[in-house]
Amino acid sequence: MKYLMPVLAIIALIGAGCNKKPVEIEANHIHFMHQSCGGNIIDDHPGTDNHPDPDYGLGTLIRNAGYTFTDEWMDDSYPTSIAELFANDGRRLSRDAERAEILLFKSCYYPIDGLTSDAELEAWKQAFRDEIIPYAQEHTDKIIVAMPAVPYREQDTDQANHDRARQWADWLADEFLEAAPSNVTSFDLFDIWADPEHNWLKEEYEGNDSHPNAYAYLIMADSIAAFIAELTASAE
Repeated sequence: MKYLMPVLAIIALIGAGCNKKPVEIEANHIHFMHQSCGGNIIDDHPGTDNHPDPDYGLGTLIRNAGYTFTDEWMDDSYPTSIAELFANDGRRLSRDAERAEILLFKSCYYPIDGLTSDAELEAWKQAFRDEIIPYAQEHTDKIIVAMPAVPYREQDTDQANHDRARQWADWLADEFLEAAPSNVTSFDLFDIWADPEHNWLKEEYEGNDSHPNAYAYLIMADSIAAFIAELTASAE
């Protein structure tokens, strides 16, 4: 018996650590989970050619519209890894993600390297079905915005991978939303940046490497900010 009580105490402490304290939703708070391209969408890019001044990124646009805004860098933006953050009622989500009234997330471009088969594409879809939809069903006071992967340049991967990336974006905008509750939506980042015929990054958006250029980031920031304004107006 003298050994049983300490063991029970340890088990209780472990259990307490596993149960996160519920976080209250903060009205008009937006949180964005991303990697490098997302960070560039958030940042201002003053002096960018072809874009009308001011050259504000998403962070400035959102705050100027009266929202509070936080963001976080994900270690891995493969869709299967993103889905894992929502598993077990979002136990791995950050506190900022939990308190956000609008939660946005996107993949970077490199997950497209992994789209080497239809089976891999199906694994991405199943992960979202298994984890994100159940989470959304339990958190109907939160708007969840899923975004597809950033399109690669033509030379960065095989044509089949480019095409599957388009299929992923189309699925998020169609079948995923049909299966998900009404507090889930998608923003088709891929369609804005990708060539409609070949599914790789449009030439005018190409940078010095696989990352898009500053003009592309500002176009995307404008588009997401307009989407959020429309989203919140329709929710009122």
